[in-house]
Amino acid sequence: MTTCGGLRRGEILAATWSNLDRERSILHITRAISEPKKNVILFKEPKSKRTRKIAIPTLLMEALLAHRKEQEKTRDTLGAAFQNNDLICWRRTARSGNPARTAR
Repeated sequence: MTTCGGLRRGEILAATWSNLDRERSILHITRAISEPKKNVILFKEPKSKRTRKIAIPTLLMEALLAHRKEQEKTRDTLGAAFQNNDLICWRRTARSGNPARTAR
């Protein structure tokens, strides 16, 4: 997502499925994750201070949809332990990650 869309790590980690327009292949960037303080991760406005629309190439959209299917399988396996917060990038508990610890 970084290479194809020019997204920052914090924007990728804060991206949600509800902000992905599958019909038009557009991701709306409405927030980012800030560096955590005392293990608390906060959402904030993106650096540009406005919503951006990122065109998603076909290959990336196919990968995202396949990722979504895997995420749904994991959600079904974890049951109540899965925190349904709509994030595209998630850990096994569906909590988002720390941008500083995410690969570039």
